Amino acid sequence: MKEQFCIAARSLAIGLLLFFTMPTLSHADSDTLPGLSLVWSKNVGGLKSFSLSPHARRLALLTFEGKLALWTAQEGIPVWATGKQTATRVLVSDGNGYVLTYNVRSLISGQAVMRRADTGQIVWSKNFGTSLWCAAFNQNGTYTAIGTGDNSLYLYNLAQNNAETKVALAGTPVSAGFALDGKSVLVGQWDRSGISCLDLAGQTMWRASGAMNRQYTLDSIGPRFITYTGSSNRRGLSPIIYVLHGATGTLLWAYYLDTTAFDSSAMTNGTAGLTAISFEKPTKVSSQSMNEQKLAVIDRSGQLIWTKGGLFWAPTLICLTPDQAGMVVYDGNRTLYRLDSQGRTVAHAYLSDVLRQWNVSLDDTSLVVYTHDGQLSLLHIQ
Repeated sequence: MKEQFCIAARSLAIGLLLFFTMPTLSHADSDTLPGLSLVWSKNVGGLKSFSLSPHARRLALLTFEGKLALWTAQEGIPVWATGKQTATRVLVSDGNGYVLTYNVRSLISGQAVMRRADTGQIVWSKNFGTSLWCAAFNQNGTYTAIGTGDNSLYLYNLAQNNAETKVALAGTPVSAGFALDGKSVLVGQWDRSGISCLDLAGQTMWRASGAMNRQYTLDSIGPRFITYTGSSNRRGLSPIIYVLHGATGTLLWAYYLDTTAFDSSAMTNGTAGLTAISFEKPTKVSSQSMNEQKLAVIDRSGQLIWTKGGLFWAPTLICLTPDQAGMVVYDGNRTLYRLDSQGRTVAHAYLSDVLRQWNVSLDDTSLVVYTHDGQLSLLHIQ
């Protein structure tokens, strides 16, 4: 009798935990619902890296076998493909169009290759003589930035015969991205170097200083606000989510996660009225240590509105919704959820297998996902 009571109590506890941590399903009887619609899906085995151009016009693919290909993003139609590449990362731009391949943080190869997006023809190839940490195109494809392990940032004016500007940074550039107006580039660095905003001539416009033993990673760059994370592998140091005014670098607010949290990602909408954060943190079930995935939403003053997730529903933040009033999350299994600002499910879409990689357009309307079974799919977010 005691054992039956314990089993019943445990089942009730699990049921209550599921009720309070999983999103409320508005429509549970459809594979793909209004709000998340499948456009196309194709099998692409052994995909190492892919890149969706900012306005979702082009899709560049790089396989483990070294094949590089360019597709039209909205139709999923191949345009061209090349032979063996040694790169580990690919980026593609809009505008006249370029494809950049490079090796991320490789101690062996600091090679980067730029190609024309329409033909695949090589425009330039360079060995930087050091590791490459990050790269980015601006949204119209006229500039690219490449961050290197010797504390340098290279800016290339693709519209002016790839004119190169080398900028000496205070720290190693771990992330980079261009402002939406295309007139400046933001660089996340190590330690006190923090976040720097540079104009296209490489001059510093503003800098948000950091602290020791932290890595500063850009999470999202909006029309008015920038979100980034200061993380650390030192025990007892909380990951910190920062929201800044993009024009001046003025701090709007900073939110400290639990000291045990890690792998955090954050995005802020255009008014800074909603910032979504996903992160992991360790927990114990009986005597077993496990990691649980959590989703938190912060208001414009940096105060927590709500949090969801745990062991039974593990939401990872994918993107905000086009109306900037909600978010798309992945549950850690085979489902994408479109949530509103209160965490209620508006739509969901089932995937064919576990999610491995994803890429989102600048306006959050196009989402490309790649699953463990080799399916590459384009979804539209309404």
